[in-house]
Amino acid sequence: MPDLPEWLSGGSPAQRFAHGLIHGEHALVLAGPPDVVRLPDPVDPAYLAYLTELGLGPRSGHAVAAPRVTLPEPSLVAFAGQKHHIRAKAIELGVPVAEGEVVTLPMAGGRRRRDYDALRAAVERHLRPTGRVIVRGAQGEAGTSTFVVGGGGEDVEGLLRRLAEREDNRVYLVEALVTATVSPHVQLHVAPDGGPVTCVGVTDQRWERPFVHGGNIYPSTGWSVDAMLGWSLRLARWLQGRGYSGLLGLDFVEYADPAIARARTLLAEVHPRMDGATYPLAILQRLNAAQRRAGRVESAAFVSGTLEVRPCSFARFRRAAERFLYAPGTGRGMVPYQVSRLSEGRCGMVLLGGSRDEVLRGYGELQTWCRRMEAPGSC
Repeated sequence: MPDLPEWLSGGSPAQRFAHGLIHGEHALVLAGPPDVVRLPDPVDPAYLAYLTELGLGPRSGHAVAAPRVTLPEPSLVAFAGQKHHIRAKAIELGVPVAEGEVVTLPMAGGRRRRDYDALRAAVERHLRPTGRVIVRGAQGEAGTSTFVVGGGGEDVEGLLRRLAEREDNRVYLVEALVTATVSPHVQLHVAPDGGPVTCVGVTDQRWERPFVHGGNIYPSTGWSVDAMLGWSLRLARWLQGRGYSGLLGLDFVEYADPAIARARTLLAEVHPRMDGATYPLAILQRLNAAQRRAGRVESAAFVSGTLEVRPCSFARFRRAAERFLYAPGTGRGMVPYQVSRLSEGRCGMVLLGGSRDEVLRGYGELQTWCRRMEAPGSC
């Protein structure tokens, strides 16, 4: 990848993007006019025209629909995506993690009670400090392999029954669960061959429900951002030394520790490559670069999320939501960036504005609009 500021401003040499996910059109906002984007499904021409008006996305004819492909994961990316590997490396590098341990089952989905003896003992051990434990499979995104024991969650036997029905993990992290005051996310760009490691942005994660990511808010309210950046750099440099380059996301948790009368910060997880914060951050920085060149006001904050609307085409959604859409004259408004699910009544978007409070108020107004069924009618 070229120099990050140049890439985000749209001034880098032409690149080729391949996105293997269903509903992968949000990758378009990472591309500039000369880039070629290969997607598994055709893109609505009305949406491509909208991105062009904003100065985002590739030029006409450069978004190519091709048969869906499985993109291979380099071994280092696969390694970094395993939570227990990163936990061990974080401890070695002095990056704080939650109190806990790693348990390896004899087999995934075991049916014998004794297969879970070590996991049962670990859960009971770590229940003592806070009365709640989080159990996470070493692999699995968006909370798909995350379970809570105690404090309104599962009991131990209920957890073990659920794990016996799953075959996605043999390795589990068992950690004391703390109550987060904020969940910051650090996104870095790691240049190849020992080049610079650059901070793309620090956001706060939003949760639709416990442990299910719902979007991001910028800027972060985390009190320990400088410390988080230092810890993130340690992990990034270690990965870079083993050949990693590209985007790297790191999730942290801040929580109040009554023992020391102040907040503590823990590393929760690492995301090699792109994640949910990548797209809104790219939109913010690409649009702000255009605003600077034109001498117009820049956006200072955003909130991202998913709107629930009536099923429709993008063209109809755009007409109905016109008053909420981003306006270069003000540097404020919504940019839809995951629109292929509008036919199902869902639309991923980012709302930009002048301050965190402003965008959160605007997001509330947008959600109220959706609930009042002001969204377009069914196609």
